[in-house]
Parts: sequence; structure tokens; C-alpha cells
Amino acid sequence: MKNIGNKMTIFLAVLFSGLLLMGCNKDDIDPPEVNPQGKLLILQAYGNAEGGAPDGVSHSFVELYNISNEAVNLSGIGLYFANGTSVATAPNTATEDEAWERIALSGTLPAKTSYLLLGAKHESPNSALLQIEDGYGNINDNDLSLSRRAFKVALIQSTEELTVQNPFDTDGNGTKISGYIDMLGTANEYETRDLVFGFEKVPARNSASEAVRRQDGNDYDDNSEDFICIRYRTTGNATENAGGTPGVTIGFDEWVLDHYKPKNLAFGSWNAFAEPTEPIPVNPIVPGAEDELAGKLLILQAYGTGGNAQAGVSHSFVELYNNTETVIDFDGIALYYADGVDNGSTIPQSTQDGSWRRIPLTGSIPAKGSYLILGPNNGNSNTRYAIPNNSGNINNPAFILSNRAFKVAIIRSTQPLVAQNPFDMGSGQKAAGYIDMIGAANTYPSRDSLYGFETSPARNSGSEAVRRKNLTDTNKNNDDFVSIRYASGGISNEELEVRKPRNATAGQWDPFADPAEPPEPGGESKTLMILQANNRGNADGGFSNSLVELYNNTDSEINLTAGNYYLHTGGTGDPGWTDVIKLEGIIPSQHSFLIVSSSEVNPESPSARHHGVALPTADQTAEFSIINTNFKVAVLRNQSTLLTVANPFGNIELEADYIDMFGAGTATGFETQAASSSRPQIARRDSLADTDNNRNDFSQYDSRAGDAINNIELYKFWPRNVAAEAWNPITGLPRIDPTPIIP
Repeated sequence: MKNIGNKMTIFLAVLFSGLLLMGCNKDDIDPPEVNPQGKLLILQAYGNAEGGAPDGVSHSFVELYNISNEAVNLSGIGLYFANGTSVATAPNTATEDEAWERIALSGTLPAKTSYLLLGAKHESPNSALLQIEDGYGNINDNDLSLSRRAFKVALIQSTEELTVQNPFDTDGNGTKISGYIDMLGTANEYETRDLVFGFEKVPARNSASEAVRRQDGNDYDDNSEDFICIRYRTTGNATENAGGTPGVTIGFDEWVLDHYKPKNLAFGSWNAFAEPTEPIPVNPIVPGAEDELAGKLLILQAYGTGGNAQAGVSHSFVELYNNTETVIDFDGIALYYADGVDNGSTIPQSTQDGSWRRIPLTGSIPAKGSYLILGPNNGNSNTRYAIPNNSGNINNPAFILSNRAFKVAIIRSTQPLVAQNPFDMGSGQKAAGYIDMIGAANTYPSRDSLYGFETSPARNSGSEAVRRKNLTDTNKNNDDFVSIRYASGGISNEELEVRKPRNATAGQWDPFADPAEPPEPGGESKTLMILQANNRGNADGGFSNSLVELYNNTDSEINLTAGNYYLHTGGTGDPGWTDVIKLEGIIPSQHSFLIVSSSEVNPESPSARHHGVALPTADQTAEFSIINTNFKVAVLRNQSTLLTVANPFGNIELEADYIDMFGAGTATGFETQAASSSRPQIARRDSLADTDNNRNDFSQYDSRAGDAINNIELYKFWPRNVAAEAWNPITGLPRIDPTPIIP
């Protein structure tokens, strides 16, 4: 906390009529006894309105605090609030804030106690670290919707409408409005993008992840000095407020979050300005016998979303499995979790992981069944597997595992865990109550540090979960767990159905059952389908022309000409379609049909895998263009003019004519979810079971030389035309001679 200095001395000297306080510890100084000014303070405020999902708190709120030693009567006092203004690009030329609104306070606020005004809940609150329960405030008012970029709140003993912009300084000469008690004005990028016209001297700084909170009980009538930023977020560094005072990062320390989070009257008397301290467990976890459930209650799989945008799964999760024939009750059992450290290029490496956090497990897990601990949705629409929100047996918005290094332990204990590795707390002894543990890191130990695991860590990534390869626990994470690639290009749709995480409602099941066999040609999805599509290549790979390959997955030939089939191509925008092509020809059963653009020849680099190799003869050429990674193609009947809807999939008016569609990247048209694609990474169907979800149905293969897909395998991805034999595009059989496509 800041030094009191001469400023504090002068302030206290005036209040106490010359009482000499120099050299006193500020914690021993009694607050001024002026009623109610000097007693009732704005302790903390947060706004999450206007903009995307909040990183910080689920609701807007204002927390008041009675710093004095006697109760304060709140009758006749109003909380006035208004939002400032914000612009996307500086400068902001506004000349005033929004109009003030008033909330009447009531009741009595005891000494050293908080009073909470809880405002509007964000419509997408799952990403917020701090989830406040609806109705938790002493006053709950949805009209209290504070901007994440600029707002002001004032406490005034008045029932009148407030019209002055700044009740702290009504005339530019420092004259406060009658009944003035306290005020806070705050803005994110003050005087450039964001303006607020009410504050004490200089505004504080706020954001979508940060509340502004009074740093001590000394009110200097300067918001930039009196308030610091409290960062309610699971990751990231502390920032600074407008006055340059370091802020506080909540991070993963539960005791820090418990100290700073807003409190209501029911919490009772407390010291709002004490430093948060880590609790000392009454019975610390010490080495001892492992729990009787060891080897029976298992961590089946785990996945982390913390870090960059993830391509695998939508939520951080841990799935447990009961490998016994009886129900297991979670009496006293908890899940402990912590992140390792992504060191980047830092040398030396970190010497310890992040702090452990604890989630008490509740209820029970069925025999031969699963139990799911689920974090918040990471907000990435491009993840391949989207877990339904709040579908866990426990849904914890603060539960986020790193995508680079994390550890998870199951221990029968109610105490905090401080040991780096409860599997080996010295001489191989496990923590008392130890049941199971997984430690996983991406590039261990060269980049990612981790100090908790069973013998050696498994490997994870933003595309991959770590999952047991069988139900035999050898107490070696690297042997017991394998990486399951949930991202596009990873496990098949059939395997996804077996390997995906489940909750307790799934009942008894076999987590290692064999996936269903993929359908044979002419099988499950009997239709004409888009097999692959890609734009023209670039210097690193791809094809020389944009192309679309269709596949007839029916038992009969399809007459495109007589059936009045059309290919539509486009990209982003509304509706975003650029070309429509009347398809001509006949596709025999289980054959491909190749459409190639005649207008996009692009010489390839010698580094391309198939440099200089011509595409098969097109069954049809046409003038069309597919642009970079954001494109869409659709096959419909009877639609001879450009589509006027961005996405024909699911459109009732086009339902009778709709055949198939593919959308990649940020294209404004796709089946359920857009697939991933790039110029050298070609999007291709990997199953004949059409789930009507492009992200599930299509994967990527890399056409560049040196990619993991070798030339012998590449034959099954090479485009084919009608002249080729009937074939299975999933197995590539019967195969074609791969020689022409070897560079």
C-alpha cells in the first residue's frame, strides 16, 4: 500500500485540529467521525455492459463500506450512477456523460461492514472468473448496468434529481453539491477513446476484467490515487490504474479471490483493507497411506483451454471414471488442479507450478460410469467438439486448465494442498488420502515446466486431450495416457462418439469400446456430397487452380444435367455468393466428379509436394473463384441464380432443393460449424457418415512437401474424375498410382 507522506499528515492535521500524527502507523489511525461523509465509502465498483462477454465478473456491482466504528443510517441517501462515452477510434469528442440515475438506499449499515448493490447480469457471463449469485445484493437492480469502458457513481444524501456532470466539483472551483458523501469516476483509455465527466480530481482506470477498488481507508479525494485495479481474471498480469499504482491480479489463488470479491450485509464485520493471507490448514496434507479408492476411481481424461484459441474442445474438463461394480460416494473427496508454467524462451526454467485450487466433489459416480468437472466455454466457435454448456456434474466458471502444462489430483481431503507433487512428497510417499493424478505438458521440459505428475508427465496441447489408454494404472502418466486429437484432422467421427467426455447421467459404459465401422460407399449417407474443395495454391503448396470434387455416394448414377444441379461458390459477407455454375454430365455410382476453375492458374513453388504435376482432366471447367481460407460452396437443384441467403443450410424455402454445403474459416455459410482450411491445407471429407457439421465431417491434409502425410498415403487425397474407377474415398481403395504426385 502507498506511503501516507506529507499529504496524509496535512489531511489528518486539519481533521484533528493540529493533532500531531507524524510517524504513526496508518493501520492504528482511527477514521474521521464525520456523518456520513468520511464513514460511508465507495469500496469497489465494476461494469461489464457494452461489448463482448466479460472476463471479470458476471454482474455490474457497487460495493459500499462503513469504515467507521458506528452504524450509518442509509435513509435518504442515494446511489447515483451514469455511464461515460466510448468510441472505437480516438478521439472522443463527447461533451457530457449519460444522464444520472438514482437508487435509494435503505436500512442501517453496521460498522466495518459492506453493503452491495448488484446490477445487471451479462447475457453471456460464463467467461467471467467471478460468478455472483443472482439476488446476492442488498439491493438488486437490473437498471444498474455500468459500462466496461467508462462510468461514474456517487453517494449523495439527497432524494433530488442530479443534473450536474460532476457533483464533486459543481462550478470548477471545487464546490461540492449539498449532501455530497463520496464519488468514483473511472475510464479505460481516458481522454482518448473513453470520456467521463464526473470524478474526484482524476479518474481511476477500469476494464472488462478489472474492477476499481479503494486501496486503503484514506480518502484523498483523487480517484486515481485512492483506487487500484482488481483484475478478476484467471490469467494475465496486473495492470496499473490512472495514477500508476500497481493493481492486484486475482489469478488462481482462492484466498485472494475470497478477500477481494464483493460482500453484502450478511457477511458481517470485516477489515476491507487487510492484506489477504493464505490460510494455514488445520491438518496439512502429509505423506501417508493412499486412499482405498486408488486404482478404482480414475482420472479418465483431461483437457485445457487456457492460452491461445483452441481447436479441440470448447471447455476445460476433467472426466473421472469409476472402475468398480458399485457406486462411489464423494464424501470428503476433492479435485485439486494447478497449471505448470509456459516458459517460452525464459532461462532458467521456473522452479514451481502455480498454486493448487480445490473443487469439492459432490454426489456420487455410478458403477462403471463417468463424472464430469466442466469449466467455462472458451468462446472459440472454431473448436471441433463443442460440449454443451453447464453439462458437467460440476460446472465451475473458474476451472480453466492451461493448454500447455497442467496437473490434476484426486485426494480425499478438505485441506489446502501446498506440496508440488502429492504423488511423491519425498522418498516416494504419497499424500494422505491420495487417489489419482495426471500431469501433462506440451514440450516438457524444454519449454513447459511441471512439477506434479506420476513418474513422468503425459503430453497435451490445445488440440489434444490426455486420455487413459486402458483401465490399468501403472502410476506413470506418460505410459498410462495418450494424446487424443479432438481437433479437425484428428480422431474420426466414429471414434469421437466413443471417446468424448461423459457425465454421470450416461450411466454404465465402456470408455474403450471399439468405434463403429465407417459406412461403406453407398451406405449411411446416400447422397451426392462435396468431397473436397480448395482455393488455388500459394508458394508453399495447394493446387494450381481452385477446385471442387463431388462424390456420388448412392447406388445409382446421378444425371447432373437432367437433374438441374447447380454449384454455388462464395465467401464472406451477406449473402456473399459470387458465382453460380450449371453442372453438366453424369456421375456413376461411387465415382467422383471434378470441377476446376479456368481462371485461377497460379504457378507453384518447387517446394510444393506436387510441383509441376497436372490435375486430372476436369469433368467440368468454369469461371469461379475461391478466396484464401474463407470460402463456401454449395450444391442445390433448380437454383440457377445467385443465392440471396448467406447460408442455405437449414433454410426452409430451399429445403427441397438443398443437396450439400461446405464452409471454411469465417465464411458466412456452413453446416452447423465452419471447417478449418488454408491454401496449402486442403479441407476434405473424412467420413461418408454426413453429420451435417462441416467441422466434424471435414479434416485438413497438408499438400506441402515435408508434411506428416507421406506420398504413399497422398494417393487417396489426390482429386479424381469420372474417368477413374469406382472407389472408396475414405480408404482410397482401389488405389491409383501415386507416382505422378511425388515431387
